[in-house]
Amino acid sequence: MAKDTPFGQGTRMRVLEEYFAGAGEVNEANAWEHVYRCLLWMNVGAGLAHIYDSNHMQSGGVFNARAVRFTELLCKRWNISQKELPARIDILFKGCVAELKRRDGEDGKIDSETESELISAIQAQLRGEGIKEDRALVLARMIEVQSRDFFTLGNKRKNALGEGFEDLLLILLQRVSQIPLEKLPLRTPVSGLPGFRRAPPRNKGDPRKREPHPDIAIVEGDVTHVIATAKWSMRQDRETQFQSEYNSFQMNKTQTTELTYALITMSLILPA
Repeated sequence: MAKDTPFGQGTRMRVLEEYFAGAGEVNEANAWEHVYRCLLWMNVGAGLAHIYDSNHMQSGGVFNARAVRFTELLCKRWNISQKELPARIDILFKGCVAELKRRDGEDGKIDSETESELISAIQAQLRGEGIKEDRALVLARMIEVQSRDFFTLGNKRKNALGEGFEDLLLILLQRVSQIPLEKLPLRTPVSGLPGFRRAPPRNKGDPRKREPHPDIAIVEGDVTHVIATAKWSMRQDRETQFQSEYNSFQMNKTQTTELTYALITMSLILPA
């Protein structure tokens, strides 16, 4: 196998398989809870499970009350305190970060002189706000570490979350629905799925048009039964994209068997 990146599919699948090896029975009743354990993360500023954009989750934000309620219900469901929640979730991203740090070793550290200058600058700002020197230094060091993690790892979460959601659903379809792996194409061009037209040859000089790659499909023989698109969150533009993709798939299928097109997104109503 070619060398994989710390946030690539090889690492993601290894982290997920290691998690499920110790997760106990995975069934229809608890499958979605494993999605939360592996992919949900904490919003540090709000101290709550992340359910929406950070600025809307803070105290006074339009989603704060919902985030509080969701976090309370999740902790109740798992019979844990809110302080215990951060250690029980975000398994996939933590595993990828651990692999990144393992590979980087000392090379992943910031230059000590730059680090010192940044901490001093933050400390000076805090001192200007009336915070005592010793406390300002402690806070400055914390801010420097958190800022470094945010700017080096923050964008990587998007990559791990998007395809990681698809990887996780692939595992759950095998474990819960007992669908063999060979019947679950993952991120495969639609022309490569049974029951669809093959991609026409591209003439020299023609611009390359990106072909749709369904996130997950369920196939059997010459038929594609299900195409699923997996989105951790839904926005208005994605709703439009969903309808457009569905129309495209219907126009390009050659099979007479009905095609089911499913949207899978992060959604669960927990009992009060």
